[in-house]
Amino acid sequence: MLGVVLVFTVLAVGWAVVSMERANRANQRLTSYHLACERLHRRLVWNESNKSIYARAYASTADEQFKRGWVQATEELWQALKETSDTVGIAPELLQELTLRITSSRATEESAFRLGEEENAWTSAVLVLNSKAYNELRIKTRACLEKLNADMQRELARLASETDAKVHQGRLALWTASIAVLFGAVVVINSWQQWRRSLLKTLADQAHAIEALAESEARFRRAIAGANDGIWDWDLRSGTVFYSPRWKEMLGYGETELGNSLEEWFGRIHPEDQDAVEAALEAHLKGNSKYFESEFRMQHRSGEWRWMLARGVAERDESGSPSRIAGSVTDITLRKLTEEQFRHGAYHDPLTDLPNRQYFWEELERVAAKSVRNSHHRFALLYLDLDDFKAINDSYGHAVGDEYLREVARRLRGAVRPQDFVARVGGDEFVVLLDDVESDEAAHEVARRLESALAEPVETGLATLRTTVSIGVAVSTPSERDPATLLTQADQAMYEAKRQRKAQGAADGSHDFGGGL
Repeated sequence: MLGVVLVFTVLAVGWAVVSMERANRANQRLTSYHLACERLHRRLVWNESNKSIYARAYASTADEQFKRGWVQATEELWQALKETSDTVGIAPELLQELTLRITSSRATEESAFRLGEEENAWTSAVLVLNSKAYNELRIKTRACLEKLNADMQRELARLASETDAKVHQGRLALWTASIAVLFGAVVVINSWQQWRRSLLKTLADQAHAIEALAESEARFRRAIAGANDGIWDWDLRSGTVFYSPRWKEMLGYGETELGNSLEEWFGRIHPEDQDAVEAALEAHLKGNSKYFESEFRMQHRSGEWRWMLARGVAERDESGSPSRIAGSVTDITLRKLTEEQFRHGAYHDPLTDLPNRQYFWEELERVAAKSVRNSHHRFALLYLDLDDFKAINDSYGHAVGDEYLREVARRLRGAVRPQDFVARVGGDEFVVLLDDVESDEAAHEVARRLESALAEPVETGLATLRTTVSIGVAVSTPSERDPATLLTQADQAMYEAKRQRKAQGAADGSHDFGGGL
């Protein structure tokens, strides 16, 4: 809008200037015509008044003054015609005829003057000749001048009308330009005021935004300081990584002791956690996850392994490709230890520190699933029950009974392979899960080894305790791998072994360990 107004204003002002210039030129031409008309009028009057020059000539033929006046008269008439022609324009043929007559008159005069000078007198014949020539010239000149006067009067009227029109047009153009300038000025002022208000609002918004940003940064710094986290910022294009002083401090290093390469970070991750961290990071950079998050162990300067939680988010360009990724690292070692304690407590027997029934059941399902995937894989269950353990509690108290149970657990763990699983599933009941056994006989061999380990006396602070154990064995087959079924079979075999022991009353502890599939 402002541009349109400015263009219109410039055009209007230009039109006004051109119109006023035209009016000024017309006015100047009109003035010239007025002056020409005035001179022409004087010549007409002079032409009439100079009739008396011949009368005076007859009366004073030797008057030198007359001679000069006559020549001056013809000269002035010629000059008037010339000026009038230059000013307003006379038809070329008319001006030529008048010029010839004046020239002829001058020649006649000069001849008469020379003759008079020779004879030292003006003759009547000369005067008559000059009078006749002058009268013809005067009549012709008057007719020309009267016609020219009429033409000039008409031209004068036309020029006056044209001049008035041009002046009016110029005034109209000037008025229009003035209105345009005024309107343009109003629009410009209004636009400037709107721009000024917009600028002030923009500046105010920017000031508020800067203030809000400063407050946000201050809150962020306080939050980071309060959270006690380390900050990292990885520029993917340059490959450099910024590590905050707190990030380095968590690993036992000073602010200037570590560089800015990615190796400073990934080179300290536990080998068992390396693949998981890289997979999580790659998934986020490819856009498959909203955030990067991973828990892993990092080696402290002291050599110990500390648990870390890293979080981050990538910044992407217009094409969606990541250009940098930044985030935080939190030391979660204490949390991990606490979680591990809770998990251990939830899955272990607090007295013997052996896995409990819940843990045993999960492990049994895992091994059974592996046996389903591999038909050649076999596993065995050994269900153990301490004979007459209730008598120990009744005779010596629960403290002695607990001490006895802890010793039993230690001996069971020492009698099996590292990959085998020993759990306490009841007050005086234990179970051993043998992963990957070759035959039923191999499982029975382990049962005999366990019985032998528990046959040794147990020394306590109050007494030397000796007891026996009943063991039931169940081994998986290609047709039977169900965990619940095998556990039931092992339990039944254990009770059958206990019944046989009581029936035989064997003192040497030799007996059948029950069935086995």
